[in-house]
Amino acid sequence: MDVLAFVRVVFAIIYLYFIPGFAASWGLYPKRGDIGDIERFGLSLVLSVSLTTLSVIAANYAGVKITALNSFLMVFCVTVGFSLLAVVRGVSPYPVDKAD
Repeated sequence: MDVLAFVRVVFAIIYLYFIPGFAASWGLYPKRGDIGDIERFGLSLVLSVSLTTLSVIAANYAGVKITALNSFLMVFCVTVGFSLLAVVRGVSPYPVDKAD
């Protein structure tokens, strides 16, 4: 395998198995102190696998032909949707004061 193919596979794995779930974890838990970093990482992996699979199954059920481009666009839309949800819910990279 040449270097370009290897880099492509690495970015595809990150795109499919981390990025959608990471956006979803920020959408569900927008404050930094809501869950820990390890929990957010684990939740990102689990949510990415489930969101990617469910979006492709839903598109197949709706009659959309499953191609690489369509799969990319579905995952992209899910990621953007959860990113917008995080922004609307007030994502904060700073720890939340638990005394409030």
